[in-house]
Amino acid sequence: MTTTTTDPMLRRTYWFVAIAGLVLALLAQQLQGLEFAASAALGALIAGGNLYLLSRTVVNLMAGQRASWGAVAVLKFAGLLLLTYFVFQFEFVAPLGLALGFGALPLGIVAAAAFGVPPEAPTSKDSALGDSTLATSPTTIDSSSQVNHRA
Repeated sequence: MTTTTTDPMLRRTYWFVAIAGLVLALLAQQLQGLEFAASAALGALIAGGNLYLLSRTVVNLMAGQRASWGAVAVLKFAGLLLLTYFVFQFEFVAPLGLALGFGALPLGIVAAAAFGVPPEAPTSKDSALGDSTLATSPTTIDSSSQVNHRA
């Protein structure tokens, strides 16, 4: 199975990360106020963007597009470090709120795995291994090491 950005499980993970970020931001607003909630929302947005770029990078690196997507991976990492530095240096956000928002990523991933797309059940004509050819066409190997298929 290849994983792409159109993969149902990956799309579901994006949604769960977004929902977790929204819940954490609302919780932060109730507990600490608007600035804390905005910080949590920014952290969740950064975490979701990181997940999206990381998934695209891994898929394209595995597809053999190493040069361009390798550069994207390095730039993404450097960008995250610079963004975090500037956010903390100029005190744009509450640090704990931002960290709370980052928590949307692991929470969303766990929730997507727990409530993910169920695996397809084998149909009645499929064997336990999911291969219907075993049940309909037995294979034997004769003494000359050639494979014979019996109908």
